[in-house]
Amino acid sequence: MCHICFAVSEEIFSSFLGETDSGRHLRHVNTYGGPPSWAVALANLALIEDEGLVLRAQVQGQYLAESLRESLLNVPWAGDIRSAGLLAGVEIVSDADAKTPASNDFMRHLAGYLATQARRPMWKWRITTC
Repeated sequence: MCHICFAVSEEIFSSFLGETDSGRHLRHVNTYGGPPSWAVALANLALIEDEGLVLRAQVQGQYLAESLRESLLNVPWAGDIRSAGLLAGVEIVSDADAKTPASNDFMRHLAGYLATQARRPMWKWRITTC
């Protein structure tokens, strides 16, 4: 939840005192940053368009998905691999053919293994059965 506070003089504040149907009341209106944030948002959208970032994400995302599928093809704990752009997910299973969900113990073990791998440069990661 966003809370906004503003300070005005008594004269300005009193000019807004009135019933809601009178049109003279202080309304809580939030623009979530107002014109400066709008300008930043528009500049970001222009950059995304000018740099072709959506197309880049599609192309790189396709490469990511293909690479994951190829790398995890024979890994017994890798189930479905789903992706959209550069967002990808790997279903972790105990049996890839049956798509049986992995146990909590295995997930803890895999999380620990991935944490140690994350300390290494990505190109040195080894995909194994842990």
